[in-house]
Amino acid sequence: MEINVSQDGSSASEPAMEVRMVVEKASGSPAVSADEWDLPAEPLSTCKRHVVLGAVNFLSYLVGRYGSNYRAMSRDKKNVWQYTPVQLKRKIEDFLLSSQYQQVLDLCREAART
Repeated sequence: MEINVSQDGSSASEPAMEVRMVVEKASGSPAVSADEWDLPAEPLSTCKRHVVLGAVNFLSYLVGRYGSNYRAMSRDKKNVWQYTPVQLKRKIEDFLLSSQYQQVLDLCREAART
């Protein structure tokens, strides 16, 4: 598929400078090999994540009440942002990988001792 666009917005029949773009259909082989990508040196799973304090309270409430039932979480009355089950799953996975999750666990353990 070819698209001809003139620089001044006039029709392609006028003798103006034209920009020609060619869009090719995707073939079976990738256009860029994996070696050419600029990937980070460390794996993505070790990246530090940060969750906002309000979200920590909300997500810890949901996990404490519903466990891993994301559909029930999405229907909770405190879900005023109307997150879908898939969105909640992603947010909770990010929360579980963050350092705030360990802090919440430590606070729960201290509260259980007293």
